[in-house]
Amino acid sequence: MTETQIIPEWYAYRRDVSEYYTESEEGRALLERCGGKIYEIYVFDFRRHVHCCELTPSYELWYVESIPGGEEPEGQYDQDLYEALREANLESPHVIYVHTYAIDVKGDNAEDLELPAEWWNDLLEDNDGDEEAAYMQAVDDAVEAYTANPIW
Repeated sequence: MTETQIIPEWYAYRRDVSEYYTESEEGRALLERCGGKIYEIYVFDFRRHVHCCELTPSYELWYVESIPGGEEPEGQYDQDLYEALREANLESPHVIYVHTYAIDVKGDNAEDLELPAEWWNDLLEDNDGDEEAAYMQAVDDAVEAYTANPIW
C-alpha cells in the first residue's frame, strides 16, 4: 500500500478585528489612528483541516502581525502607530481556529503565498521525515515569507 503525501499549501489571511477595539477609550483612540480599521494577519495551510471537538473542519491560523486598515500617505510610515499596534496585541493568541467555510481563499482577504512543493520535501529531509517537526518549521517559514513580502 502506498501512502499519499499531502503537501502544504500556504495562504495569508487578513482578519478584520476593528470591532474589538471599540470597547475601551484607548482602543477607540488606536482604531481612529488606524483609519477606522485594524487587521490581524495570519498564515494557514489550506490543505490542513482540524476538528476542534466538532464535525465542522477548521483551519489552523498562525498569527503574523497586526496592521492598520486606513491609507497611509505615500512614503509615510508611522513607526509609533505600528509600535502601538504591537503593544496592543501582545495578548493576541498565537494560533486561532476558523471554520473552513468562513474563509474564501479566492476572496480579497486571502492570498496564496506560492511556496514551492520542493520546499516541503526539503523540510521533510531536514527533519529526517518527521512530518510534525517539518510542519512547525513550515509555519515559521510561512510567517517569514509573509513578513518579507507583505501583501497588504
